[in-house]
Amino acid sequence: MDLIQNVSAAGAVLLLLGALLWWLRRQGIAHFRAAGPAGFAVRSRGRMLQLVDRRALGAGHAVYLLRVADRALVVAAHGSGCTLLESRPWAELETAADQEASS
Repeated sequence: MDLIQNVSAAGAVLLLLGALLWWLRRQGIAHFRAAGPAGFAVRSRGRMLQLVDRRALGAGHAVYLLRVADRALVVAAHGSGCTLLESRPWAELETAADQEASS
């Protein structure tokens, strides 16, 4: 009888944890992605589209930095769709990041 109660209690805790994580992700508070060395996102070989970063601006609004082949795209997502804000060569972002890091 004690074993059944312990297993049930552990299952209930895991169920509540899963529901909380689902809710946090729906609210844009929690983000899940594979991390490589030093916390950087892992990039698969041959991948043409990569989500580099995401910033939630409010309920249903976010800004995304995407890498598409050798281009960097900044896209705003909102309730009525998506809007392309900026498009630049990826090398420009890498150069700017290197300059900022050396300053």
